[in-house]
Amino acid sequence: MKLILCLDEKNGISFNNRRQSRDCCIISDICKMLTDTGDGNFDPPFLYISPSSKVLFEDSEIILKICDDPVKDCPRDGTCFLECPVSEDQIPLIHQLVIYRWQCSYPADKYFSFPEEGFEMAYDKTIQGYSHETIIKEVYIKKEY
Repeated sequence: MKLILCLDEKNGISFNNRRQSRDCCIISDICKMLTDTGDGNFDPPFLYISPSSKVLFEDSEIILKICDDPVKDCPRDGTCFLECPVSEDQIPLIHQLVIYRWQCSYPADKYFSFPEEGFEMAYDKTIQGYSHETIIKEVYIKKEY
């Protein structure tokens, strides 16, 4: 599965059960990434999300699969957007990590524990944000995938 996360520079995800940001440029980039097949065909893709993330994607053409445990319900070739930590037993399900990272730290009480081994950075790029001047998009691929 492809897992998409938004993190601050210290891997913070949320604080007091609230997302750190809802930058519309990130949502736009996610939608573009999911719909750009490169072959001219357009099939609205599925995005597995939790109920609290629905508001972020309501205006997109992406078909939302809203579930209580998006990682568990997401198929091997699917894409999941999370705003909560990933459990240790879910890491083996991930073959690609897409991290949108702000260049600042926010108060956080939930963090993403980046796997110490098994992933290598494929690329990173800077995107212009709306609420953040600079956002770094980091893409990691599982080494044995």
